[in-house]
Amino acid sequence: MALRSVYIISLLGLLVLWQGGTAYAFSLERLALDTIPGGIPPRDTLPQEDPIPEITDYEIAVPQDSVEAAQAAKDTEEVSTYNPKTQGLFIGIDVGKLTSFVLPFELKYEGFIGYQYKKSFLFSVEAGSGDLTPNAYRNGQYQSQGIYWRAGPDYLISVNPRNSVYFGFRYAQSSFRDEGTFTVSSDLWPDVEESYSRDALSAVWGELVLGSEANVNDHLRFGWKFRVRFMFDFSEVDTFEIFAIPGYGRTVDKSIPALNLYLRYIF
Repeated sequence: MALRSVYIISLLGLLVLWQGGTAYAFSLERLALDTIPGGIPPRDTLPQEDPIPEITDYEIAVPQDSVEAAQAAKDTEEVSTYNPKTQGLFIGIDVGKLTSFVLPFELKYEGFIGYQYKKSFLFSVEAGSGDLTPNAYRNGQYQSQGIYWRAGPDYLISVNPRNSVYFGFRYAQSSFRDEGTFTVSSDLWPDVEESYSRDALSAVWGELVLGSEANVNDHLRFGWKFRVRFMFDFSEVDTFEIFAIPGYGRTVDKSIPALNLYLRYIF
């Protein structure tokens, strides 16, 4: 009887403690609702913090402005250390004509000298020699040998610190000689071989020039010239027309285009 009474009292105590805890928790919640305006909002309506972006070990965030500033500083340093010569005496060579060493029908040399004034104005004197053996006759050979010169101004326009374009004109003359041999064939008579040789020949023409060049360094330039040549006059001969003129080309063409590649060094 006494043991049963102890069990009953223990169960009643646990029941009271459980009810008391529930009441205590309920009273705390009630207090929160009474003290917070509007009560406690649901959990899913509470503001959420933005997640922190994950950055790998190898990612480094560099502002775009810093990259552009670094590139601008590099370009400024390059320009400041580059100081091309823009006025003075210059000399040059036509490197394109060096290829004539491997051609079977011509051999040419050409160089030039001049002065560049205030960056944009150039005056050049060009001189060269030519040994031409074009296919003038089907039954013979023709050869024209001589020297020539050209002179004239150019106006140069800078595209950027390292590249320029220019245009100009030239007055040109050539002094040369030519000779030819040919064979006259006949079914009735023996073949006859004829030849001729003429000295002290001359020609005069003009040229329009358009070109471009790049600065290799402060003194050396590499460029090209496109020319259109217009014949003014050349020597008249009684027999066998002049076929080719050193510095100009074939006389059957009253205007001839040409392209030159060159190196120029300004002092």
